[in-house]
Amino acid sequence: IGQAKILLSFIQIFSSMPNVLDNVPWPKIFLEISLPLGIFNLDFLSIFAKTSCGVNVRFFDRFVIHMILPVVVIAAILSASAVARVCTSKTKKEALVRINETTSKITILAVLLLFPGLSTKVFQMMKCVSIDGVEGELLVEDYSVTCNQGEHVGYTVLASVFLGVYVVGIPLLMFVLMWWNRKALHNENHPKHRWVNTALGGLFLQYEPKYWWFELMILLNKTLMCGGLVVLAPGSPLQVLFAILIMLFHLLIVMKLAPYVKDSEDWSAFFSTLGLCLLSLGAYSMMLDMEPQQRTIIDLMTTVLPLVCISVVLCIMIFVDGGVWKKIRGKKKRSEKVKASATQVQPVTVDEPNQPENKNTDSAVKNWM
Repeated sequence: IGQAKILLSFIQIFSSMPNVLDNVPWPKIFLEISLPLGIFNLDFLSIFAKTSCGVNVRFFDRFVIHMILPVVVIAAILSASAVARVCTSKTKKEALVRINETTSKITILAVLLLFPGLSTKVFQMMKCVSIDGVEGELLVEDYSVTCNQGEHVGYTVLASVFLGVYVVGIPLLMFVLMWWNRKALHNENHPKHRWVNTALGGLFLQYEPKYWWFELMILLNKTLMCGGLVVLAPGSPLQVLFAILIMLFHLLIVMKLAPYVKDSEDWSAFFSTLGLCLLSLGAYSMMLDMEPQQRTIIDLMTTVLPLVCISVVLCIMIFVDGGVWKKIRGKKKRSEKVKASATQVQPVTVDEPNQPENKNTDSAVKNWM
């Protein structure tokens, strides 16, 4: 699960890059790879709107639907949990505990899935641009809308409300819950330890005890990469430069702290963060004037890099965490031992002349004679 969360974070940021850094001339193959992966941000309408068979839905309507989505998803999870409890006998306490654990894990996973898309949508409502010959600023997501006028004013206020509820409220709620119960997070003798692990374990169990807060750093990184960059010098090289600095800062934190309990997850976090940092550098290079041959090399490297990162994390997940590498090494060691025992020269035992048995035999012969 820890490796899946790391891979999920990488895919969410990677798939949102074309939307956030929309002024970068991304390669066509890169867009064809990143567009389907946008499903991990649960932004279905935006994906359909960019396909050949586009869906004609206003940005305002897509915004409202996306803001309602967390409520619908959580309500569905709680409804399924309630049905499971009704169908389970009250005498089966272990089964009820498993239902609560599963409900908590799925809810946390759903929130982590929804968070980057929510951040992007909220900040896109505030992303406006000036065009020569057109009075006022226009909304980038819908050029038929003039910013700070008419309907846009009401939706901007609504976006500000959701900014506080979702973008700020979700990380703040997670921090308050973990801080309030910090003494019970890793203390097995604490009376609330079982409940805290059941309800909040998906937020801190994969990290070392002193880095119980690191999930908040990941949410902050997602907020900046998927949301904050949308309104930060949009369409300019400065926006891409900020993306490089954000990912470089996160990369240094991962390298310095190594916050995960498993070394394999530290390595996966390092490779995925390094890949996003290099992708940001590639995006900055694409905005520079260069020869066609150099541009082809940059496009190829930028397209291959995310596939390499995903493959590396999957290999670590399968071979290291899955125990495949350990089994291969174990079989190799056993075969070496068998081969060594088969070719080993056995020592030949030679009877010594002054053994006790020989002495007794000599004395018996003398007596008989």
